[in-house]
Amino acid sequence: MAKYFTIKTFSSVGVGDQLGTQFARLFLIGEAIGATYLHTPLEIQRSAESNFRRRIRGFFFFLKKILINFPVQHKSIALIAKSLNLAERIISRLDRTDINGRFLDFLGLNISADTINDPITPFLSEIIKKVSTKEELIASLKWQYSDHESIVLEWTPELYPYCYKLDDLFNSGKTINFNQFLNNAFWKNKNKDAPNEEKLFVVHQRCGDSVTLLSDAGKVVIYGNEVTFDNEDTEQFDLNNDKNRVGRAIEMYVEVLQELQDLRGSGTKIVFISDGYQTSKNILLNHYFSKFSTLNNSQKKAIKNLINKDLNQFLLNDKLEKLIDEKMIGETYENLEKSILLLARAKVLMFGSGGFAYYMHSLFSNKEQTYLGHINEKNEILIANTREMLKS
Repeated sequence: MAKYFTIKTFSSVGVGDQLGTQFARLFLIGEAIGATYLHTPLEIQRSAESNFRRRIRGFFFFLKKILINFPVQHKSIALIAKSLNLAERIISRLDRTDINGRFLDFLGLNISADTINDPITPFLSEIIKKVSTKEELIASLKWQYSDHESIVLEWTPELYPYCYKLDDLFNSGKTINFNQFLNNAFWKNKNKDAPNEEKLFVVHQRCGDSVTLLSDAGKVVIYGNEVTFDNEDTEQFDLNNDKNRVGRAIEMYVEVLQELQDLRGSGTKIVFISDGYQTSKNILLNHYFSKFSTLNNSQKKAIKNLINKDLNQFLLNDKLEKLIDEKMIGETYENLEKSILLLARAKVLMFGSGGFAYYMHSLFSNKEQTYLGHINEKNEILIANTREMLKS
């Protein structure tokens, strides 16, 4: 059997996906086959985006916003927008900032690459598809790849449908959400106990590519890079997709936080973090121009109105503002580092959608006991568990 294993992640996704969904699961497979881990550098460019690239995107967003508000809309406008997208990609390539290296250093993963000899890369999805137990998976790998010194455990898009199966094989149905190697690497050059905020309560609201917005043309559902208009009261579109990526109304958090205000007087600090709606607007703009010929007039008007609105006013309304101690909204690199540290140090995390907050807390938490409360839980359960954890 292979003596060593290394991991190659699917790099066009964010840090939560790469480390929590991919790395942690593949690491368990490597340990299960009795191999020793060898490190190879990770590429986490999607999350670790430089300020230069963000400014370029903001500039081209401004130009496309002018186009969408042009008095006369025509197919030629969509063609101009597509040309702007091409120009944006070309100019973005001029960026020479090693933001990926900086981010890996922050995560503790800017480690020299190990030498990998005689590697073989199995097509894991085909193997996992055929097994029904952890023992069968191990046996299959041992039988097929026993003559090689190293095995490359590579995550491919075909593996996503088998996430829950891997969780069941390795952890009796519980989500694989912790990795000692990643946790140790993260805290190696950081003071694990500072700042010493034992009662840090973090609330995370994901918007971006996982949000549902109300418009005159029905619900506008953003799921990844896809935009769908849902006019059905049953919210069938939401139910047919990953429930963890469905947008949650901010009022859900307000209702729970109102019941927990007495904790603030006993030393609890409540921090609200969110990526905000700028990514949502970028996705809406690109959808508008790419689907110009198939959108009806009411849908075009709905997208235009959403892009012109200050959507963050819905995210952090007056009620929520009074219930928190600190807020951090927006997708800057600096906010990324700060939010990961907040999530790692949280005693309680309340979240609603997406894997970033869940995985950053689960992988990097520096507390022995914490509580992760999904906003879809019953209010009385969220309130009781949060109160118990913050009073302990």
